[in-house]
Amino acid sequence: MKRFFLLVLASVMLILLAGCTEAVDPYAVTLAAADDDYVETVPTVPMEVVFTRQTVYEGEDYHIIIRSLKMDAHEGCVLSMDIANNTEKKEETKTVYTYGTDDDGEKYITGEETVTTYTGASYQFDVNSATVNGKEIDVSFSVSLSADDRTFDQIVLPKEALEGLGQITEICLFFEISDAEKADQQTSKISTVIYPYGM
Repeated sequence: MKRFFLLVLASVMLILLAGCTEAVDPYAVTLAAADDDYVETVPTVPMEVVFTRQTVYEGEDYHIIIRSLKMDAHEGCVLSMDIANNTEKKEETKTVYTYGTDDDGEKYITGEETVTTYTGASYQFDVNSATVNGKEIDVSFSVSLSADDRTFDQIVLPKEALEGLGQITEICLFFEISDAEKADQQTSKISTVIYPYGM
């Protein structure tokens, strides 16, 4: 009986040893290592932003609203904007006549044309710089809107400019607004501070 018990014990140990020495697939190990390397090199995206739309400026002439903010691992920080020119677009229609002259030097109408013109201010909106966590970075954003026009656009704070800043806790944007048709008019400057994760 003792001999039988020893045989059973030896058989169990052999089975366990065989399981432990099962051949390792080198390809699988290589893939796992590659996955680990990949995870380490991909920039980590900060915790999810819960952003409430923020009004930068709202007046009779125009408004600027930040609708959303998201962190993108490839692009950087993407701010979705709602910008509108609120000035009234007025339509004016008038008849323009063309004239000829007869042999006696008298003028007479040779034709007429109805011409429609639109009035209302056109505004240029530019953002050329911003600060992120106190560091100034270059930004390229520009849009021109005629009266009663509106756009939904994006300002991108590029990924390269954000490297080394860690989690973004404060963004300051600098807007410059000018009348596109009056170059001599003073440019309005508006700045706004955004706290992506709250104050």
